[in-house]
Amino acid sequence: MKVAIIGANSDVAQAAIPLFLEKGCEVMAFAHKPEELSKLNCDVKTLNVRNLDLSIFDGYEPDVVVFTAGRLGENSPLTNPALNDEILEVNFTALVPIVGYFAQQFKQKQKGVIVGVSSVAALRGKSSSVVYSAAKAGWDSYLAGMRNYLNKDHVRVVTIRPGYIQTKMTKGFQLNPLLTASAEQVAAKIVKHSLSGNRNVVVVKAIWRPIMCIVTSIPERLFKRMSL
Repeated sequence: MKVAIIGANSDVAQAAIPLFLEKGCEVMAFAHKPEELSKLNCDVKTLNVRNLDLSIFDGYEPDVVVFTAGRLGENSPLTNPALNDEILEVNFTALVPIVGYFAQQFKQKQKGVIVGVSSVAALRGKSSSVVYSAAKAGWDSYLAGMRNYLNKDHVRVVTIRPGYIQTKMTKGFQLNPLLTASAEQVAAKIVKHSLSGNRNVVVVKAIWRPIMCIVTSIPERLFKRMSL
């Protein structure tokens, strides 16, 4: 089975690649810093999603496409439009044409799997990560729409919602261990649900299910006064 990973510089992607290889998959990693993947036994191509040329995928027909690209950045919704644009692009808008490219292949073949790493932050905007939450909300909703659109063509679209992840992106953050997954835990879920099953949305740590149920049920008139 051929697996493409978009955003392969992420810690989650680098944890997933060896697991895919152990399953006998052929992995093509697309990364903006390919030199970071030199120790992994897979093919690597340079890809900067913010300067995208879809022709890089011409002639390549994977069975599974995994999207692990992500950018957190500082929370500056009013003062840093360039950073905000980057957060929106890396987490959402720059990924849309890539999904469309491979979705067209899968639709024609009547099979294929698209896996996107989203976030529990997608479920409700909050003051501590305004633009990031908005980007993940867009990405999460887009995956849901594509899941509905491609269902009749036997193409699976899987959304992974990790919660907090202990990675270089969250280095320096004080993360609650009960709410935090390792990159390896997220990678294991990605590999499992890429290769088999029929799950639509996968929450990596079960504790997030009741938490987000509560968070999303809080009336907006109260939620807007909270510090989150």
